[in-house]
Amino acid sequence: MTINYIKGLLISLFFFISQPLKSDELPASSLNLSVDSVSIYALLSNPLKYHNKKVQFVGFLNIEHEGNAVYANKLDFDQMITKNSIWVDIASKRGERFNEQYVLIEGTFKADEQGHFGLFSGAIEDVVRLQLHKNRKQLEAELKAPYNH
Repeated sequence: MTINYIKGLLISLFFFISQPLKSDELPASSLNLSVDSVSIYALLSNPLKYHNKKVQFVGFLNIEHEGNAVYANKLDFDQMITKNSIWVDIASKRGERFNEQYVLIEGTFKADEQGHFGLFSGAIEDVVRLQLHKNRKQLEAELKAPYNH
């Protein structure tokens, strides 16, 4: 790697992180640092620690009647392992465009709410942020894209 290549990569990276992310609720340039940014596994394994706290986490979103939930991953969704998911209290219309995709979600975690028939391991309520979570290939492609100004 040449020094010019590394400089170009660093400039591209700086440009990328300084651009606002597209969200259906809040314009934001990064994670919201005023709330706990946690792994969904932290919520699943220690729910009382986060009860009634504002949190943000990434997971695989499913939107369906009485089954709105964020799963730890797509495989858990495919296998219907609902105990590895958190019920989401949002209007289905709001989440439809993100259905069956990885999302970043922010809201208040409730350890004592398990959604429809108690199938889920907690709930996320008062959702203030719901946006697509880009995967590694998407982010790398954006970094490699020519700088348009």
